[in-house]
Amino acid sequence: MPGEIFRFDFDQYNEIVGVRLKIKGWGSLEAQREAGGFRVEAIPGEEFNDEVRFSARIETSLYDAIRDAGESPLLVQPLVDVFQWDIDFFRLQKGDWLSVAVDKRFVGEDLIGYGPVYAARFHHSGRTYEAFFHQPPDQPAAYYTSEGKPVQKQFLKAPLRFSRITSGFTQRRYHPVLKTYRPHLAIDYGAPTGTPVMTTAGGVVSFAGKGHGEGNYIRIRHTGNMETYYLHLSKFAKGIRKGASVQQGQIIGYVGSTGLATAPHLDYRVKKGGKYINPLTLKSVAPDPLTGPALARFREDLGLHLSRLEEADQMLAQAASDAAPSNS
Repeated sequence: MPGEIFRFDFDQYNEIVGVRLKIKGWGSLEAQREAGGFRVEAIPGEEFNDEVRFSARIETSLYDAIRDAGESPLLVQPLVDVFQWDIDFFRLQKGDWLSVAVDKRFVGEDLIGYGPVYAARFHHSGRTYEAFFHQPPDQPAAYYTSEGKPVQKQFLKAPLRFSRITSGFTQRRYHPVLKTYRPHLAIDYGAPTGTPVMTTAGGVVSFAGKGHGEGNYIRIRHTGNMETYYLHLSKFAKGIRKGASVQQGQIIGYVGSTGLATAPHLDYRVKKGGKYINPLTLKSVAPDPLTGPALARFREDLGLHLSRLEEADQMLAQAASDAAPSNS
């Protein structure tokens, strides 16, 4: 991999007697010449975590904001995973900002990733979203609001990680192929061919095949008399067929331009009770909040989480103060 280092040791006869390979994010391999060959030893690097707290303001993108705050873009995906039920990351705005407390994971001197995110606060479009890491007894770890409500909901905000909306939900849109005005009861996400498409909620595949205008498409049946549609796919993911069960966030197919499409994109549709609704205004259902002893245990951790975010907020305020022009 780029950045990995070889070191060769030679004897007086210019013969190689030792080789050392430093492997990024893992450790090293050492080979020493002996009679009849080389003795090879694997030396794993020391693994450790280092918690960091910081704030970042959106100027162009989440990627740039994280990088400008001095952190690696490797943190982008963990943050998207935390807020994917509440925030459409295709619609971030300049001036949005976030505060984060998270572990950085190292092997030796090499950063290998981030996680878990202990606490995060995201200010987006005039609203504030919070998520706090907590593991109730005998349950998987999850994220909760400060009131103990689960962050995870029935539906994700979008079926693609990163893209852009190219066409909205409307009763009258000019169709670029049919050259006529007709309803467009979907959200179009423009993305390169092959971009992974996720199911926004768990359910059962009720159709996976080829339509006419739809091209290759998938229809999934969910609880609550809900259905989602994923149109114009280039291909389906392995195992996606009628009757297959899928989990929220599972990759089910890949962006394409099959059917009546002029460019690669995903046509994403939602039906409730047999009627198409705007996916961007869908009110997603959340699981039951923590109560009783479980809520009390969560509140014991909440104070530490909030102090972490307060420290991160102060860093952003100090940075803004330092950048402000002096009146003297």
